[in-house]
Amino acid sequence: MKKAILKVIDNFELYICYVTLVVSLVVLFVQVVLRYVFDNATSWSEEVGRYCLIWLIFLGTSFAVKNEAHIRIDAALLIWPKKIRPIILEIGDGIWFLFNLLMVYVSTSYTK
Repeated sequence: MKKAILKVIDNFELYICYVTLVVSLVVLFVQVVLRYVFDNATSWSEEVGRYCLIWLIFLGTSFAVKNEAHIRIDAALLIWPKKIRPIILEIGDGIWFLFNLLMVYVSTSYTK
């Protein structure tokens, strides 16, 4: 029982990603059907679909980083000797972190 609870807690982001993806797909499908078949559209469904996709991106990115599943060019890593690869990975993660800090800094000018 304890292992099952820990598994749910550990994969909480993944489950929320599943839910947001399904909600987004269902809401947007209903929106398209209402618009083209019945010539009537709901005003809220586009917003719900958009926010579900935004949260899916945020939580999916977090889950990918936690599981080291984010995009990497493995061929560039394989040219290095095995002893140096962990150092190259750390340098790459550091560069990625700095890039994200730069993106946060630049994006603040758009939110003011």
